[in-house]
Amino acid sequence: YKVDPSEIPIKQLIALWDPRLPPKNKTNDSEKKKSLFDRLRRSRFGEKASDSNQIYEEWPTPLHYTRSIAKQVNAFETKRFKNAEFEWKMKNVRLRSNSGQFTFVLPCEIEGEKKVIRLFTEKKPNITERYEQLSQYFQDYSIIEKIPELVDFDFYKDELNVQTKSDSGAISRKYDLIEMDRVLGDPLDEFISKNFQNSSKLLDIADQFSEFVEKLESNKIGHGDLHPKNIIIDSDQKMKLIDYDCFYIPPFKGDESPESGQSDFQHPSRSKKGSNFPKYDETIDRFSSIVIYLSLLIISKEPKIYDEKYSENILFSEEIFDSLREGEVPNLIENIKIISDEKIKNLMKYLLEYIKSDSPQIKALSEIIKNV
Repeated sequence: YKVDPSEIPIKQLIALWDPRLPPKNKTNDSEKKKSLFDRLRRSRFGEKASDSNQIYEEWPTPLHYTRSIAKQVNAFETKRFKNAEFEWKMKNVRLRSNSGQFTFVLPCEIEGEKKVIRLFTEKKPNITERYEQLSQYFQDYSIIEKIPELVDFDFYKDELNVQTKSDSGAISRKYDLIEMDRVLGDPLDEFISKNFQNSSKLLDIADQFSEFVEKLESNKIGHGDLHPKNIIIDSDQKMKLIDYDCFYIPPFKGDESPESGQSDFQHPSRSKKGSNFPKYDETIDRFSSIVIYLSLLIISKEPKIYDEKYSENILFSEEIFDSLREGEVPNLIENIKIISDEKIKNLMKYLLEYIKSDSPQIKALSEIIKNV
């Protein structure tokens, strides 16, 4: 369970640690002398601030970022952010936000355009460096023009000055941020929940999706974490893709994937420790694209199979994949097998084959469906 910092009562906000006051009774003694809380805090949020001694900085939380943005003109380096209009639930206290697992995402208006800025709430290895390279690659190769389903973004290094604390007291430093176009619409799972009995709408999205993943791979890039929450359907029923933390581009060739992706849409081998499957390259989305595309086809053909209680998964799940690998045949699979549709039967044949293998040679979605 994750606490939404924006919902913390004002009295508790006031009682929180004030970054202007140095922590009491702190020394640079060995880690044994530190409290359990400090050790846990550092393992999750901290970083070494100096190679000469064991001083650690606290990584900013949403509350730290909120305090800085409340001092907007002094906090930002760039004029466009100094003049940005942020959405406050309570002026200078609570920002309207969407918080991800490692991010604090803030809607705002910049120079008359609706945007969001993403701030990182945990120090993930090379994440800001990756986004800096991504931003440059998107510009150099006109990726947004080639694949308009992707969302344009810009990376700003050392943009927001934030005050946190370290073992030696309060410390201020600048943090990177990402500015993205704001995408308004429904995540794919919510769109399906509203339209699961509308076959034509689901088939239209399925067609858009298959074209999109083909464009990704033909441009030698991959998303790395395709799942319904990362696929937004806008008011014109056009698809947009968000969250590029796991994105692959050719300069990342030879790297390991920074994440294993949402397990209900990934091959079971991907989350196994020590597994080298799938390869981190432009083929990274092949399994998840089959799962999502097939799910849309199945629901469009047989909406009774869809269960709104499990709508976030659409149809399949990690548990179903595991059961199939153990030789079991879940009820969902039995129900799908009796659907009289050649494309669905063909896709199911490939999906079941891939699930049961530890390192299958997965075909591109376009290659599977082109002859059906």
